[in-house]
Amino acid sequence: MTIFDLFFLVLVFAAVVSLITVGWLAAERRFGHSRRVLYGMFIGAVIYLGTIIFVSALLPRRTASLGENQCFDDICVAIDGFSSKTEGTAFVYEVSARVSNRARSAAQREQNLIMYLTDDKHRRFDAILNASDVPFNVVLNAGDSVIVTRTFWLPRDSTSTFASVTHEGGFPIRWLIIGETAWFHRPPLVLLNQPKTAL
Repeated sequence: MTIFDLFFLVLVFAAVVSLITVGWLAAERRFGHSRRVLYGMFIGAVIYLGTIIFVSALLPRRTASLGENQCFDDICVAIDGFSSKTEGTAFVYEVSARVSNRARSAAQREQNLIMYLTDDKHRRFDAILNASDVPFNVVLNAGDSVIVTRTFWLPRDSTSTFASVTHEGGFPIRWLIIGETAWFHRPPLVLLNQPKTAL
């Protein structure tokens, strides 16, 4: 958990207390005071959301290394290996990621995680899913880890290949937290190979 996660939780707590206060003031028929509290909450929310958008737009897209953990609360994912081969007119990549639970006691899982590849032409390639693939949202006991592997087909004109792990689907709670997972910011890139000449 980062300092921004804690800051977000503090703000949520403050918002709940403020709403309870507004309800109590309204019940006491102190409508002027309750409106001032609501106005303060609105101004605070606008400033906070503006800060999230500003930071997400300014932060450069980070490059991560093979084996480097990218953590989402207690669940961490590290793209730690790959293999590639040529089949017909395509490159076939097998990319593995280690999903681990760094919590001290509780079993955890992270929903809506996916892995995709991009190339030097900024094209995105989604995984070719197999029924036997281990899901990213597998439940892990504290300290446990599992290897998740995905298969990708890329055209032969791709000369550099990058892997990324991100959330897609579900409620985007990370959009409400300042950092590299918010709004306009794209997930880190992991370089899988040096540039190669297409045949």
